[in-house]
Amino acid sequence: MEDSIEKFLSGADWIAVLPEAILACFGVILILLGAFKKIQPKYCCVLAFVGFIASICAVVSSPNEYAFFQMLAPSPFSSAFFIMCGVLTASMSQKFLNSLSQKNAGEFFGILTIAVAALSIFARSRHLMLTFVALETSAICFYALIAWGRRNIENLEASIKYIIVSGVSGAFFLLGIAFVYASSFELGSEMLYYGNFTEGGGNVLFGVGAVLAVSAVFFKLSAFPFQFWSPDVYQGAPAPVTAFLAVASKSAAVIALFSMLISMPFSDNLVTILSASAAMGIIIGNFGGLNEKNAKRIVAFSGIANAGYLMVFLTAAVVLTNISGENSDAIGYTLVLYVLSYAFAVYAIFFVQSLYKSANDADLCVCAYKGLWGKNPTAATSLTLGLASLAGIPPTAGFFAKLFVLVLAYAAGLYWLMLVLVLGSAASIYYYFKWIRAAFEPLQGSEECQFVKGHSAVLIALCMAILVLGVRFAFLLTANA
Repeated sequence: MEDSIEKFLSGADWIAVLPEAILACFGVILILLGAFKKIQPKYCCVLAFVGFIASICAVVSSPNEYAFFQMLAPSPFSSAFFIMCGVLTASMSQKFLNSLSQKNAGEFFGILTIAVAALSIFARSRHLMLTFVALETSAICFYALIAWGRRNIENLEASIKYIIVSGVSGAFFLLGIAFVYASSFELGSEMLYYGNFTEGGGNVLFGVGAVLAVSAVFFKLSAFPFQFWSPDVYQGAPAPVTAFLAVASKSAAVIALFSMLISMPFSDNLVTILSASAAMGIIIGNFGGLNEKNAKRIVAFSGIANAGYLMVFLTAAVVLTNISGENSDAIGYTLVLYVLSYAFAVYAIFFVQSLYKSANDADLCVCAYKGLWGKNPTAATSLTLGLASLAGIPPTAGFFAKLFVLVLAYAAGLYWLMLVLVLGSAASIYYYFKWIRAAFEPLQGSEECQFVKGHSAVLIALCMAILVLGVRFAFLLTANA
């Protein structure tokens, strides 16, 4: 114990959290600069990029070992992934910030970098209390980011809805921690650590606490039955914030949920609950989007459906890990591929949406994309590939991601979930291609395209990533089979 305390006080463990610490420091600097001096968005973005680059360098040099008394796991992928999300969001945000009457952008980029650090810690945490602190820190950042265009009633309404939902989920999580901590006195073990979860099988207090904690993460993932908030919040939030919320928050939730679930005592009831959540999420997400016309709400329903696909993956991972103990490489590759493919597709869509000529895009319908191909072929191609990847059309990364989930579900014997996934994906093609068709429709008479040009380099890079990523992972998985 004394050696551990000496190690903690000496700062040896702090190297493991250096990437997040750098981001937090840059966030504080940006917020202070914004408080005392008005700085144009482009200069704030450059300073944020410096912080992201420094953090990536720290990720490369971070030790591959647990830190802070086994509370923080080494996960270079998680840290690098959220930094990538921060870079893409910062790049997308400049047009939005320039459109506002207030030109000071220091606080926006500062809060963004702190949110990236918090989500990274959230995904790496292996201790319930640390997970809760990171979760609430990121939630506070999202409160401000969603309501950034404070003169826009839609932004304020979305922020209030997110505050209510996040507050409820945080209360669930904290109450779950209380029950799990109480079970420690009965079991004689520190149950707040994920590694000790298996000792809680059959204990009522632990079971109740685990259900409450997992339910709170379901909120962040937009998984059934806690998916109801996402269409309204996605619609009202600014486009860059919506993209960050859809990708970074959801990815952090699924990574954290994966770590929690594979550590819990295995039971048929757990598999049944996860399977029901997966099936209902796929059904509600895909059929909810069929008659939807609002662009952001379509992405929200798509996110609910993808949360269902991810729940299929999590169910298969729980079964395979606890029964066969095999396919660990396949499970890890599938999680990484799905998270990356979803991120590239959603960011490709929202980079196109950020080119909308008006700052207020809450009511933007898919019909407004008419003439996009004639005005900006690069944006139309990026939108097409992003939507095709979400639909699971080959040869995009989304196709291979869903294929790997199906392979894992087959190995786990989840045949009926495979059928639901395939049928749900087939139904989603209707509303995805409705959007694509609108982008390729020619303008009539005096009509003009509602989008401007820009982001060409980023859009091309995202298109390449969507096409190359899936094939690359397919070869990697085959080589390790």
